[in-house]
Amino acid sequence: MRRFASLSLGLGIILVLSFAAMANAGSPEVWSWSTTPGQTIIDWITTASLQKFDTQGGTRELTGVQIDMSSVITLQAGIENLTNQTANMSYSLDVATAVKRNGTVLTDKLFEKDEAPITLAARDGNINWGGPAGHTWTYTPVTIVADTYVAPSSEFDSYKGTGYIDFNVSAVTASWVPHSDVGSMAAYFVADVPTTVVVTYTYEMIPESASILALGTGLISLIGFALKRRA
Repeated sequence: MRRFASLSLGLGIILVLSFAAMANAGSPEVWSWSTTPGQTIIDWITTASLQKFDTQGGTRELTGVQIDMSSVITLQAGIENLTNQTANMSYSLDVATAVKRNGTVLTDKLFEKDEAPITLAARDGNINWGGPAGHTWTYTPVTIVADTYVAPSSEFDSYKGTGYIDFNVSAVTASWVPHSDVGSMAAYFVADVPTTVVVTYTYEMIPESASILALGTGLISLIGFALKRRA
């Protein structure tokens, strides 16, 4: 009876270790790498080189790839009435950010700002975006986050390796005066749009064949030892 109990205990320990190893191998793990392209005023496009997923000799299986992008937008805009009469003017501007790979947009985000018409006095001889004939808008920095891009499994191979994968990251701005009851005005804007791109890899560990063989050998040895003791 004791021998049977010892055998059962030994088998139980091996099975527990076996299931623990399988559970660890099947648990997804996440690894992220990010880069922030250099800040450029107004419009910019740059290349973000992100680390590929290293399979470490086939011991890690890639199960998911996602791309995230966030930007912090700082804007300032001004308008000046250049006519000899009072004028009502409005102002609008956009900032479009995007991440592309091989010319295909993976994720993008559009930020829009529309100002209601304001009344400006006749020109005062100065283009200073202030005073009675001008106005300046200074905006509190705004963080925008694009929708997450989830890569299909058919693209996984292009993300695997030990080098880098390149993405085109851009921020393009536009401004216009949608309303003016006179025909002559001046306007300006500046935009600072630092952007961060993050690629997140999800993967599972693949049990090494040597570990599985050792586990099987230990199980067989234990059974053989128990049968020998019984004989």
